[in-house]
Amino acid sequence: MQKTLLTLALLLSFFSTPALTSELSINQRVTAEQMREIVLMKAITQRIVEMCADFNADDAKLNDRRDLIVATAKSQFASSQAFMNAAGINDKAKTGEELRRFFLERGVKWESSPKEYCALGIALKTVQAPVSEYLLKRD
Repeated sequence: MQKTLLTLALLLSFFSTPALTSELSINQRVTAEQMREIVLMKAITQRIVEMCADFNADDAKLNDRRDLIVATAKSQFASSQAFMNAAGINDKAKTGEELRRFFLERGVKWESSPKEYCALGIALKTVQAPVSEYLLKRD
């Protein structure tokens, strides 16, 4: 009986795993994850820049990184749509949730004051968080 239940659980786990993930090579998964990260980085920097006049986004650096990832993806994926699906770029709800979680985990709510966003930007630059690479402090 236990063996049967274990077998059923194993079969269910195989069928409930998204087919797309299992069809991707390791390199494709890495490239898709890098694209998700750069999309999230861009959204984070845009929100900080919108809310805090002390910062600008380094759009050139963000675009260069995105272009490098896209160039790599062109050699790995059959189409740009397949790449976008693998990266989950079209899943606005998931991206929005990740963005909201990023700020909440750092004590900033979406409706927080510009002062709080500025403090977060300074803290990110101070600890040299990955996103800080794309934030430029205005003089």
